Amino acid sequence: MSQTDSQGSITVEITPVDLAAASATIAFEVSLNTHSVDLSMDLAAAATLTTDTGRSVAALTWDAPKGGHHVSGKLIFPALVDGTPLLEGASQLTLMLTGIDAPERRFAWDLPF
Repeated sequence: MSQTDSQGSITVEITPVDLAAASATIAFEVSLNTHSVDLSMDLAAAATLTTDTGRSVAALTWDAPKGGHHVSGKLIFPALVDGTPLLEGASQLTLMLTGIDAPERRFAWDLPF
């Protein structure tokens, strides 16, 4: 289920964390690796989660240490949009990162998995 994007000088690997569980949030394990830039950015400010039903949410938090060239953490999104579960009726989930040493990085998963 992990996906990797190696655009620019940063390699990003993202893995969904148990999307089937009933929870108030949707989490992704994220690893950022580079040998040339500082990784102290707030990934939550660059992340959007969208489904093929048209529902979309911005990230709540990026729970990771600041700085360095190898950073791992959790990217957390709300599981509800206007009181409706984000994943309800969805067959695809897309996580978009913008401005992380590339204009756009897109990670998509078919649901359920």
